[in-house]
Formats: sequence, structure tokens, C-alpha cells
Amino acid sequence: MNGIARFFMICLIPGAAFAQSADAVRHPSSRWTADQRLTFHAGDSQTSINFARSLAAGPAGAVQVVWFDTRDGLPQIYTKRSNDGGTTWEPDVRLSRLGVRSEYPAVALAGRLVYVVWHAVSPEGPQIICRRSRDGGATWGPEIRLGEGMHPAIAASGRRVRVVWGSGREGEAEVYSRGSDDFGATWGEESRISELPYESWVATVEIAGERAYVGWVDYGDGNEEEYFRRSLDGGATWEPVQRLTVDPADSWAPSLAVQGDVLHLAWFDRRNAGVSDVDIENKLDEAMALVGLPFSPPPPRDPAVYYLPAFMARVQEKMHAIQMVAPTWVQHGGDPKRLEALLRQFQELMTTWTYSWEIYYKRSEDSGNTWGPDVRLTRAPGLSLRPSIAVSGADVHVVWNDGRDGTVQVYAKHSADGGSTWSADERLSRTFGNPLDDVLRPAVAAAGGAVYVVWTDRRDGNAEIYFKRRR
Repeated sequence: MNGIARFFMICLIPGAAFAQSADAVRHPSSRWTADQRLTFHAGDSQTSINFARSLAAGPAGAVQVVWFDTRDGLPQIYTKRSNDGGTTWEPDVRLSRLGVRSEYPAVALAGRLVYVVWHAVSPEGPQIICRRSRDGGATWGPEIRLGEGMHPAIAASGRRVRVVWGSGREGEAEVYSRGSDDFGATWGEESRISELPYESWVATVEIAGERAYVGWVDYGDGNEEEYFRRSLDGGATWEPVQRLTVDPADSWAPSLAVQGDVLHLAWFDRRNAGVSDVDIENKLDEAMALVGLPFSPPPPRDPAVYYLPAFMARVQEKMHAIQMVAPTWVQHGGDPKRLEALLRQFQELMTTWTYSWEIYYKRSEDSGNTWGPDVRLTRAPGLSLRPSIAVSGADVHVVWNDGRDGTVQVYAKHSADGGSTWSADERLSRTFGNPLDDVLRPAVAAAGGAVYVVWTDRRDGNAEIYFKRRR
């Protein structure tokens, strides 16, 4: 294979293998239990994405896990519980109806009340479904249909329950919500939390007494930013929307946790890449100019059109155009080393941009009225993605997907002072079945001095649910 052909191959497939870091061989704290496999079926079993919780925990050792799996053909919602902090587990319980595709559940726990929501795909479109248990997950009430949409998240506190989700019914994705003030027996009217006309995604929710908090990603600024809204009267009215991140890079998929008046927010952010999509495309344009091809520079961002699909399509088209003319250009005296150098620089920029996601954190000490600065939590090669955050007293815990070791693993950090200072990164999983492009989707819960983590793991050849805890 000649040099030009080799560079076309590596440039068209972004990505690179990363050397194993020192953290890859450092053993996790002895306070963590060994990985525990919770599912044992032929179909894939998967946790939900970080803005929706896949487990909930109570102070007396109650732990409830939810997931979706394909043991019955179409994906179905399953749950199981432990009453002794994860030492032993009861059998799986299917919550969804056979014959209906049901995915991406979320769970919340308040005392003996357990609530699970998910989306089910019906002929009328995707529907948000809720079921509740009034006896800690031993038995379950009937399905309650809350509205049209997908990817719900749920929170519960005392008698209050609130669900948020996304729907494209108005022409673009927006965030909707419904709440209950009587333990999920009846539900108030649906309300739209995000503002038209631009896309809003991946909503997360928390409740503290009369206060309800919703975070999401909004594209109204021409790139993804973290947004927030709160209600001080249980969701009857909502205060104005707040923008929480202000940087030219993408900020994605938030996770909220609340303790009293203190709110904790975690997300993943590309601001540290030092490279933008415009830089990448400009380098490719240099290569086009070198071989004598006309080109159009990257257009400005339009908040009405999400940039990524168009950007990737233009990159592919420009690479194809260069590939078609390069041999003739070389035959007529073009310098292949100059072209290879530009393509190498393009690939380096693309790789840096692709793998420069890091975990960020910020907090509010006055119930979301004002917010402290953004705090960068990770500084690792490879992807750091999809954090899940939990709080119990002054202890704050964050878990996420991390690719620093060449395969995706679950990593964690802990703050013992409410988020002021943080421990070193700690690797929790020891799996070798997860390629760099896979997603473990870890979720964390904390209660009664214990910390619990679940994730999706492919070490067994198909996706299974794994669990571990720390005391």
C-alpha cells in the first residue's frame, strides 16, 4: 500500500488506540466489592443513559435496579431489588408488556414507594409509561401513560414525583414534564420546560421538597450548552431558563443531584480539545487547495440545524474528492509528501477532537439561584463520557465511561466536602470486552453510607448488567 492510500484509510476512519495508562493497573479501593453480574440471559441487557438513573437506593439497604433487555425478542423493561445493600438479589421482574418495544427506563425511590418510567413504541408514536410500587418493589401497580416522547428521567421526594422527557412533536426536540403531588396516584397537566424554537435534549430532573429542578442540553446557541430551570412550587410555575455553560465547544448530557439547598451538576465537555470542527475542515481545505480542487469553507453554525451530520458529510465528500484526483495530481508532478503531511495533520486534529471529552462539574449552594464556576474533573487521554452523579450528606460521587486504558471502563471520583475538593480518579471495572466505541452507561446511587454502581458490560460476549458497592 503506498503512502497516499494509507493516509486515506486512516483519515476516513477517525480514532486511535491509546497506550495503557498507569491507572489501568492500579487496583481499586479494597472498600469496593468485586464486580457482581446481575443478569443471565441470552439477550442484551442494557442500562439507560446518564441523565436517567438506572438504580436507586434507600438508607436501610434497599436497592432497585432497572434495565431493558431482549430475552423476549423485542426490548422489555426489567427490574430487580435487593433489601440488604446488594448482597443478595431477588429474581428479575418484567414491568413492560410483551409485544411492545420498551426501552430506556429510569427509577426513583422515596421511602417504600418505587417509581419506574420508560418509553414504549406504539402505533401512535413513542409513549412515556410509568409504574409504581407501594411496597418497596415487591408488587407493581398498572401502567400509567404520561405523554408522547422518549428517554424519560424521574425523581421523587416525599409525596412528590416528577418526570421529564424529550419529544419532537413541535418540529424539533423539546423537554416536557409532568408531576404528581400524591405519590403518583394522579398526575398534573403536562408542561413544556424548554423554550422554542431550537432543539433541547437529554433532560435530567431532581426534587427537594417543594422545589423541582430540570437540566438539559440546548442548541439555541449554535452548539450544545447546559441549561437549567427550577420551580419553587412543585412544578405549578417555572422560573426563567438559565444557561449554565458558555464556551464554543459542545457540552453534553447532564446529571443532577441535590442535598438540601445544594445542587450538583456533572456533564461532559469538549472545551479542552484545543481543536474545533472548523479547524479540522480548514486543514482538509488546505489539502484540496494543494491538489487544485475548489472548495467551500465551513459555513457558520445555524442553531436551526444541528451541525454534526452536515460536518461529517462534508468531510467525507472532501476526502473522496481528494482521493479521486490525488493519483493524477502526483503523476503530473504533485508532491505526495506534502499531501501526506496535510492529511496527517488533519487526522491528528480529528483524533484530538474526537477523543477530548472530559468530565465537568459545578454546584449551586442556593437551590439553583446562582452557580459556582465550572470545575474540570478529568484529565485523561481518551474519552471521558456520560457522568452520573449522586450525593449523600457531604459525600458526592461521580462515575463515568472512560477510554484511557484502550477499552472503555467505569471510573469514579469522590468528594467528601460537598464538591469543594475531589479524590483521584479510580477505576472500578476490570472488563476487556468493551471496545472504544462501546458505552457502559454507569449509574451511581448513594444512601446510608453506601455507594452503589451499575453498568452495562460485554465481557460475557453480550451485554449484561453488572453491579458493585462501597461502604
